[in-house]
Amino acid sequence: MPLGANKAAMLGASAAGGVSATGGTITTYAGYKVHTFTASGTFTVTRAGDVDVLVVAGGGGSAGSYTSGGGAGGFRTSASHAVTVQAYTVTVGGGGARGSSSAKGTSGDNSIFDTITSTGGGGAGAPDSTGIRDGLDG
Repeated sequence: MPLGANKAAMLGASAAGGVSATGGTITTYAGYKVHTFTASGTFTVTRAGDVDVLVVAGGGGSAGSYTSGGGAGGFRTSASHAVTVQAYTVTVGGGGARGSSSAKGTSGDNSIFDTITSTGGGGAGAPDSTGIRDGLDG
């Protein structure tokens, strides 16, 4: 499993009289229904309103045979994101791949919900004959 493979997009909707929706793994926490996506899927709203949103991108991959790690996946939040009655695509970005031998790791993939995009973490740098090469931008 690549570094950063544990990722999620979480959407919270008020349990009492608020948004009604399906999609992801649904749990209840402190009076809120929480929709957790650990893979891409669909968030289908059947009653409109505002949701709290946390979107986490995939982390960057490690560098080849070396112990440098990739960057953490970015995250974005919204405490009051308006949703309407429709199906929303949720994209959960995967973690970047480990570089082979002395190669850099690859960057993690972006995660997206509606207009909210979190950027994947940068892949780790790796050494060459002139020293350490920079990692990749996230």
